[in-house]
Amino acid sequence: MDKNKYVGGLCYDEYDENNILVQRFGPHIIHTNNNKVWNYLSKFTNWFYYHANVLGYIEGKYVPIPFNLKSVEYTFPKHFSDSIKQAIYYDKNYTFKELFDSSYSQLNKLGSYIKENVFVPYSEKQWGKPWINIDKSLMHRVVPFRANYDDRYYTAKYQAVPMCGFSKLFSNMVDSHNINIMLGVDYFNLPNIAYKNLIFTGCVDKLFNYRFGKLDYRHINFKHRYFTDEYKQSTGVINYPKDFDFTRVSESKHLTNQKTKGTVLTYEFPGNNGFPAYCVDDKENKERKNKYLDIVNNTKNLYVCGRLGNYSYWSADEAVNNALSLTDSF
Repeated sequence: MDKNKYVGGLCYDEYDENNILVQRFGPHIIHTNNNKVWNYLSKFTNWFYYHANVLGYIEGKYVPIPFNLKSVEYTFPKHFSDSIKQAIYYDKNYTFKELFDSSYSQLNKLGSYIKENVFVPYSEKQWGKPWINIDKSLMHRVVPFRANYDDRYYTAKYQAVPMCGFSKLFSNMVDSHNINIMLGVDYFNLPNIAYKNLIFTGCVDKLFNYRFGKLDYRHINFKHRYFTDEYKQSTGVINYPKDFDFTRVSESKHLTNQKTKGTVLTYEFPGNNGFPAYCVDDKENKERKNKYLDIVNNTKNLYVCGRLGNYSYWSADEAVNNALSLTDSF
């Protein structure tokens, strides 16, 4: 049962009027080291192997993100980039603390530049708060500086996009005589229904009528624009930390390897309205979430699953692994 009229949630993609396969809710890529997740998803699709190369528009230049030695060379004069190469341990992923605590002033300066030109403005735009008020645990997934020339956004063993599209992958997944699908049906608009087991994948606070208060989400609005160009960007995703109201722009054709006339750009505008895309997993919301999950854990035959159900900032492979682990427990 899904209140949407399609399967796949925010991974939904479709062919538009120009026959371009568009990811309607921003760029999605399967990136994982989990063999179980990869093997399971591979039952339902062939893959287009794709390594995301993300750029950031910084001070008028398009710079590889996360910052790496290519980024340093694009951004700074040669004498400074050469001094950085002398100061680093090659292949090391540096944290901000390591950059700022280094005895090399060049690394201190690099850390300050990345923080002030990438992390702070992007985070403030993304979360709608001054940097000082942003819970720094929200930054735990991002590497500030990668001391090599690897400009892939992810370094996982498996990185790919379903060749048939995400919507088709999910349609294949539920194509079974043992599965009945009800689309465009809101669970909360139904009378009490009997069930043997209920697996709820929506917002867990709404399930309990916000008994402990609402959990906070950062919402995203997506706007799509068609261009007659074959490609409009040099890569699939470009981040805009400082400029414009949107945080990033994606071009689905890079991700899907489609050969079509024209292209579509997707602009992401963060705010307090739109699609609940990111949980604000700070201390206050964690405490509230745990109260809701305590009820779930003490309610017979009730389970929650996925990002919304668990109120967790998961990537796609982590959400799939959560679902597989839950079904294995039955």
